[in-house]
Amino acid sequence: MRTTAAAVFAVAVTFTLAGAPIACADESMYLNQVANTLSVYLTPSQALKLGNVACKAVHSATANGMTLGKARAAADDAVGWAQSDMGLGLSMADGMHLVDAAVDQLC
Repeated sequence: MRTTAAAVFAVAVTFTLAGAPIACADESMYLNQVANTLSVYLTPSQALKLGNVACKAVHSATANGMTLGKARAAADDAVGWAQSDMGLGLSMADGMHLVDAAVDQLC
């Protein structure tokens, strides 16, 4: 009886997990979040480039054992350098908003 109950439970868990939504990157949600938080206008291409820089930095930092907080700080730095190289002149707060949106929607 216990074996049957365990088997039924295992099948139920499998079907429940199989039906669970899979997280994926959503560029339009990212762009909407960025548009509502930045103090300057960025083209979608510029915003996505910076979002991808942020995600790459977060993934690299967490793969090297950093906490998410430290990984986000590394992403803030990476976005700061990238936006400077792009000649955008974003504020530190704008860069942090980009990282937040990237972690929420892209990474």
